[in-house]
Amino acid sequence: MAVSIEEEMVPEKPAGSTLRSSTGSAAGSPAHDLLTRKEAAYLLRLRPNTLAVWAVKGRFEKELPIIRLGRNLIRYRRSDIERFIESRAGLLPGDVE
Repeated sequence: MAVSIEEEMVPEKPAGSTLRSSTGSAAGSPAHDLLTRKEAAYLLRLRPNTLAVWAVKGRFEKELPIIRLGRNLIRYRRSDIERFIESRAGLLPGDVE
């Protein structure tokens, strides 16, 4: 069975994830407002390593701030992820704001 390039690029949903739509009951609770790097990457259709590189290099640090809960414990706000997606919707890869 052939797999298209697009299917290869989309990361799998994180195992044990509680990701739900914005209308789901888990999305509104404070505990579910903070996402792991893997969950945030899934919503952004990126690989978790891409978010790690962005964090280290300070790329999109204002639009997509990280929440540091410990030395190695990084979280992202669901609202920041959704706002980031909305602000970038319709942009082509070479477009710069």
